[in-house]
Amino acid sequence: MGCYGLGISRILAASVEYLSCKYQQSLSSDSDSSSTNSLSSQSTSTLYDSASNSLFLRWPKLIVPFKVCLILPKRDSKEDHGKGTEFSMHLANVIRNRFIDDIFIDDRSNLTIGKRLLTAKTIGIPFILVAGRNIIDVRPKFEMFDMYIEDDNVNNPVNAKQGRLMTQAEILDYLKIHLKHFRLNQE
Repeated sequence: MGCYGLGISRILAASVEYLSCKYQQSLSSDSDSSSTNSLSSQSTSTLYDSASNSLFLRWPKLIVPFKVCLILPKRDSKEDHGKGTEFSMHLANVIRNRFIDDIFIDDRSNLTIGKRLLTAKTIGIPFILVAGRNIIDVRPKFEMFDMYIEDDNVNNPVNAKQGRLMTQAEILDYLKIHLKHFRLNQE
C-alpha cells in the first residue's frame, strides 16, 4: 500500500511515547538535582534505577485504560485476616459506583505488593491504591500513589512517588477533584 499517513494508531503511539519520555526526563533531572542530600539521593536513585529497567507509561488523560488500581493484601496475611481485603473491596465498589469508572483490582497474591505496584506503574495507571500494613489500623489507611502529579513542588520522585497514607474519605475527596481531569465533560 505504501501509505505513510498519520493513522490513529501512530498518533496514539506517539502521544504515549512523548508523555512517557517526558516523565522519564523529569525523573532523571530530579535525581541529578537531589544529589546533595544523601537520603533523598539514595531514594531517588533507587526509583530511577527501577524506572530505567522498565518504562512507566503515561497515557493521554482521556484514553487511559484504567484510572484507578487497587492492590489487595496477600492472601492469608495479617492484613487479609484483619478484614483488609473486605474493606478494600468495599472501597472498590464505592469508587465504581460514585465515579462510574472501571477499577483494575490486582488480587494476584502470588506476587509481592512491590511487584504488583511496579506492574501498575508500568502499564500507566494514574491512581494506585495499596492495601498494606496500615489497612488494619483503627482508622484503616491506604497508600495512594498519584502518578500524574503535575505540580513542580511535588513532582519529584522522593515526595510524589512514595505514596501517601489516606483514609477512605480522603481518597474519595482526592479522586473527586483529580478524576475530573480524566473526563471529556469536566463538571
